[in-house]
This record gives sequence, C-alpha cells and structure tokens, in this order.
Amino acid sequence: MKSDLDIATTLLQKADNDLKIARIGIEHDGPLDAVAFHVQQAAEKLARSKELGAARAAAAAGGAAPAAGLAGTQPSLFPSAEETAVPVDADKIARELRERIEQEVDALALQIDIPDIRTYTDPKLGFTTFEPKPSSDFDLVEQRVRSADLMTAEQETGEALTLEEIERPVAYLAATLFDEVEEFDAVEDKDRALKLASDYLTALGKPEEELGRLVHQYGHSIVKDLAEQVYAHIYDDTKVTHEVRADFIVFKTFSKSIREKDGEINLREPLDNKSQIRRFLFSGIKKSIINRTGFDSDPERRCAIALEDDTEVLKWVRPPANQMPIYSRGSTYNVDFVAETATNRYLIEVKARDELGTDDTKEKARAANGWCQVATATKGGKPWSYAIIPDDAVSPTSSLAHLLAQAVNVLGR
Repeated sequence: MKSDLDIATTLLQKADNDLKIARIGIEHDGPLDAVAFHVQQAAEKLARSKELGAARAAAAAGGAAPAAGLAGTQPSLFPSAEETAVPVDADKIARELRERIEQEVDALALQIDIPDIRTYTDPKLGFTTFEPKPSSDFDLVEQRVRSADLMTAEQETGEALTLEEIERPVAYLAATLFDEVEEFDAVEDKDRALKLASDYLTALGKPEEELGRLVHQYGHSIVKDLAEQVYAHIYDDTKVTHEVRADFIVFKTFSKSIREKDGEINLREPLDNKSQIRRFLFSGIKKSIINRTGFDSDPERRCAIALEDDTEVLKWVRPPANQMPIYSRGSTYNVDFVAETATNRYLIEVKARDELGTDDTKEKARAANGWCQVATATKGGKPWSYAIIPDDAVSPTSSLAHLLAQAVNVLGR
C-alpha cells in the first residue's frame, strides 16, 4: 500500500501536469471551460496533498513513544518506509506552487499574440512584349586604311576597303544578346531573342542586302541599345505565398555572450563606449515577457526605454534571433521590436538614416508589410502594421505616437 508521502507526491505531480495543460490551452486559444477544469483539478490536488502532509506531521508528533507492552521487543534490522520517509512540508510546497502559478499568469499577461507565419517565394521575372526602336541611324560608312610615315609624319589614305559582313545577322545579334541580358535563358528565351533581333533590324529600314555588313560594323552598339530596351521591359513576377503554422509563438530561452565582469546592466544605464553594446545584457524591463535582452545599437536601447515608459504601450518584446522570422527572398529578417497598444500591434525597425534607401531595406519592408497583412487577416482584432524609425529620431523620452509620426515609408521613395 502506498504511503501518504507517495500519494502526496503523486498528487503534486498531477497538479503540475494539470497546470501545463491549462497553459497550453491559454496559449493556443483553447476552450475556456477546459482550461478552467484543469486549473480547478490542480487546486483540488494541491489541497488534498496539503491535507496528507498535515496528517502525516500530526501523526509523527503524537506517536513518538512506543507502547509499554512492546518495550522489550527486538527492533527490526530494517527501518520501515514510514520511518525513513522525509517529512513533507505541505505549506512550503503549496507556497512554491502558488508562486509558480502567479509567475505563469503574469507572463501570460505580457504575451503578445504573434502568429507563426512562414513565407514561400517562387522567384520569377516577367517580360513585357515591345517593338524595338533603334536609337541611332547606323548608316554604313566607307572604310579606308590610313598610314603615316614616322620620319616625315606624312599621312596617306588608301583605297576603300570591301566591307565584311555577318552571314546570319539575326542569329548573331540574338546570340550576343544573351551575353548582355543575364536574365535571359538560352532555352526558354531563344525565340524571344530571335524575334527582338529581327524586329530591331526591320525597324532600321535598311535594305536586306546591307544588314550583314551593318551588323559587322555596328553589332556591339546595336546589342547594347537593344539590351537597354529589354531591361526597361523586365519586371519582377515573383509569387509569394504565406502559411500560418501556428496562431501563437512561444518564445524560448536564448543564449548570449556577454562580458565576464559587469556584463549585465540596467536598461537605463548609458554606455560610455556605445560600440560595445552587443557585449551587454540589459535588465530592469517590466513590460516585456522577456525581461532581459540585448541590443545591436544604442538607438535600439533608447527605443526600448521609450516603449517601456509610454503609458499607451501595453506590452512590447524584442524577439530573440530567428524565433519570429520574417522570410525575405530566401533569408530571414529579424525585426527589432513588437509593440502592442489598446488598438494596434506594430512591428518596429530602428534603421540608420543612410540605410533607408538601400535595396535590402526596401526588400525587408515588403516582406514585413506582407507579414502584417497576413497576421491581421488571420488573427483579426487589432491590426498589424510595420514602421521604420530613423535612428537619429529615437529619444528615450519619445512616445510611440511620436516615433511613428517620424516613420519613413521606404517603398514610397
């Protein structure tokens, strides 16, 4: 038969399992009645284990003296399980479990409902059909050999040369065009290249018997001109699709290398050497489920203070690397901050002003805007939006509204 200690231990383990199931239900929008049931079960098991612990303590206190008739009985060589059992401190266990429950509830209150969205891209270039228009006349010019006497510097012009010609001018131009336009595929775009070369020569309006000599004389310039027109009619036809893998991301613990001495400091403590900011871990954070984090720049640290102090910001988080990936052209983009107010949710990027116009910044903005559209459509409720804040506009005393008012739409540039 199990002892009271065994039963109490089993009850505590089952109570812990009930709490885990309840937390999973809360994290994944499970039915509230099922969540409430498991919380109630945990409470009842905790109360029962406490009763067993109290009964055991009372029995130990009242039954220490042996019965008189057994005073001369030979003691057993092996102590019983009851004699070797470690007393259960029911109050301590209940207190620790209660503190754990409170910590779980507090953490859930700071959790932002961030969906796990995966993005898949099918890179493809589109081509708009057009009629080539030569940018020059490309008239045939007579060619002669000119010679000079090195002693007297006298020059002499010889007779006109017979112009060489390209035997198949259309095929020659099409083949050369593939060297100029890297986006053309030799198999898929063969017919297109031949048609462009043919249309270009037709647009010149020259007699057909001149075309071979004309391409020999101006072939390089013709291909350059045609390639520029081709590039003007190529567009990005990449297909982007999204998959919502989960309605809720649970951030995991993360590792970070910091200074061995004084590597953890308060968020509000400025650094003398800001270039060393990546070697520190910052604490003193109250409104984020991750209460200690690192930064890549001091403007990011100042932005965190602004989010922490703004009363309109309910909660915010700096997602650990690769735990909230936004997929952009086959690579992952880690946004700087996620913030939530009473009405909106935001992805926030702090960016150096001289990097706002780069292709990389624009591509990440497209990916983040697409993510926000999918997240808003998936979760409903508070809409998501993306904002890029110039680093020199970030002040720790700014409100989120003031920062957003200075956000730059890089895709409108």
